[in-house]
Amino acid sequence: MGRGPSDPFRDLLSLQERMNQLFEESARRSGLRPHVDEWAPLVDILDTDDAIILTAEVPGLEIGDITLEVTNHYLTLRGERLFPHSDGNVHYHQLERAYGKFERLFHLPEEVDQGRINATLRDGVLEIALPKQPSQRAYTIPVQSPEP
Repeated sequence: MGRGPSDPFRDLLSLQERMNQLFEESARRSGLRPHVDEWAPLVDILDTDDAIILTAEVPGLEIGDITLEVTNHYLTLRGERLFPHSDGNVHYHQLERAYGKFERLFHLPEEVDQGRINATLRDGVLEIALPKQPSQRAYTIPVQSPEP
């Protein structure tokens, strides 16, 4: 499916997100982790003929821990994973999982029907279906020869 003209702001946001992912992956491999309250779920975005599907890894979160909001063609995903033991009686030998509040912002293309967005949470994976408007779906135009 062909895409319309490039949106430089969307391209810049995409580049910024990818750079953030690269820095996070580098920190993980080096053994350095961001502060315990700095994290964001990893996200995959799939574009189909009928919808854009966004999946986010949110293990340990319940439905009430997640908020989705659509404003001005942006989808905001926010939530919080609470630290399990906050009293002084617990001593960790190793702490690699991140906790705290997070927020991710995604630009919604014009083709998304914002009134039909739905989300499900299953086995620690949040799936957000962003249906496309029927008039915005790609279709093939047959080429015909002129009649003699």
